[in-house]
Amino acid sequence: MGLFRKKNKSKKKQYSSEIHKSLNQKVKGYESYDSPEERKKTDLAFREYLYEQVIEMVKYFAQIKDYLIRLQILSTWSAAESITKNLNRMKYLLTAKNDEVYRHSTFFDSPKISEWIEISVLYIIESEMILIADEILRQMKDMLEGFQKEEAMQIELKIMEIEKGVRELTSSLNERAELIASFEIMALE
Repeated sequence: MGLFRKKNKSKKKQYSSEIHKSLNQKVKGYESYDSPEERKKTDLAFREYLYEQVIEMVKYFAQIKDYLIRLQILSTWSAAESITKNLNRMKYLLTAKNDEVYRHSTFFDSPKISEWIEISVLYIIESEMILIADEILRQMKDMLEGFQKEEAMQIELKIMEIEKGVRELTSSLNERAELIASFEIMALE
């Protein structure tokens, strides 16, 4: 089953899944991708929520970097720079104007999007992104707590795990933007 295809009109809307319900509960202002008006509100609500998560990551990671510099753990500096670069990329994607990120997609304007796109895929992607962001924040908080308590820990391993999560989240955010941007191309076929 492809993401973009002409759908059978007799199928019921699938966005009322448990994933959609959990997104509604977790993300303030999250509605659905059913109508153009709801799509704009939902995209904005999701981006604002994820932006707040990324800002928390930036705050925590700045503190982690301070510890890495003070302790002169050179083996982590490359990964730390990668994390910083990806956090900045996400900040841009989450705050840029829609036409900068989604180009000239008709995703937000087309009234009959449900005929062309399996929208539940977008809910799944967004739900997974929130789970990844939550895990990154947990890892960062644990690492900071370890530094503050002067606990022995595998610093390099923890930084690599954070870097992997941040790369995965950045990649998912890029894929989400590409999915939305590609709607016009697919709908015109």
